[in-house]
Amino acid sequence: MEFCLLQQCIIKLVAIYDIRFARMYSERSEQHLLDMIDEALEEATQLEKQMDEYDSILSIVSKNVEELESKNKLACLELHNKISLEKHLRIHLDKIEAGRHTLKDIKDTTAD
Repeated sequence: MEFCLLQQCIIKLVAIYDIRFARMYSERSEQHLLDMIDEALEEATQLEKQMDEYDSILSIVSKNVEELESKNKLACLELHNKISLEKHLRIHLDKIEAGRHTLKDIKDTTAD
């Protein structure tokens, strides 16, 4: 009978040990999970800062692209105006040249 009592005591001690071990393991797991959550939050914060930096850079790039587009439109308008001016200037110069030939022909005809 003493053996059975001893066996029961050992079983109870093992059960208590298992419960304490399970609690300790659970607390360690819980702490590990909390540590992982903290690390994830830190990483999320760093990513958010990095995204803000990228957003700032993209904003600057966007402004520069808008300025380049505006300058390109002005350059195209300038080129169009230059071509148009050259065309009209050539027409008027041709008229002046034709007028000179006509005057020369008239002078030559009257001189004869």
